[in-house]
Amino acid sequence: MKKIKKQQKRVAPKKVQEPIGTRIAKAVYAAKKISERIFGYISYDIKFVKATYTGKTQRPAKITAIEKGIVGILLVDETASFKRIGTILGLDVVNDKAEQAILRTAIATLQSFNAIEGDDSCLALTDCGRAYAEKGLVFDKYVTYDDSYKSSYTFLSDYYKNHKPSRMVITFRDSQAIALMNACKECGYSIPDDTELVCILNSKYLTMMRPTISTYNIPEYDLGAVAMRLLTKMLVEDETVKQNKDIEISFSKLFRETTK
Repeated sequence: MKKIKKQQKRVAPKKVQEPIGTRIAKAVYAAKKISERIFGYISYDIKFVKATYTGKTQRPAKITAIEKGIVGILLVDETASFKRIGTILGLDVVNDKAEQAILRTAIATLQSFNAIEGDDSCLALTDCGRAYAEKGLVFDKYVTYDDSYKSSYTFLSDYYKNHKPSRMVITFRDSQAIALMNACKECGYSIPDDTELVCILNSKYLTMMRPTISTYNIPEYDLGAVAMRLLTKMLVEDETVKQNKDIEISFSKLFRETTK
């Protein structure tokens, strides 16, 4: 008796349908070069810190020819308008825009030096401008820094490593003066041999330093009293102060060991 073999039915394997997102990712991955394949990233921050100190030397600079002309006119006439100065210098500041710009630039430069003051209707020399004009110079280079001892000392101790002090330094407050003395000493400069020092406002600390610091004796009480009296007259429109609001008060020098 022959055995009849049962034929086994072959079932085709079912295809697993991949999600569309996976298929797209594989296609992109296959098309990318190795260097272009990105697996992920780590975020990070880069912080930059910059500290900048600016300073200028304390040497006066020569003024230009047209600036000398402006200063000369104001030395003689005391005051002059923008138009009059242009006329005296031979510039047509009314019709010629280029010549007007030349004169305005020169006047703006002198104003930035604190050499002249006023507007187009009336220009005049400042006290500082008059003093320097007599020697044909303007004081356009200076060093500015904060008035506290810590910031003054930090700046000056670094500044004097590469710069020599000027022949005389004038500070406003005692903290600046003391900071300058310590910075000069640490950088190898001697006071008053290498530089002289004067502090404008007098205080008890100036006599405690060695060498003692030169200063001025300014009558601060009198200044306040006169200022209040003048202000009161201005409020009531007193005729005596309409023409002249300037009052000079004398002071005395207290030159000590930081000046020769």
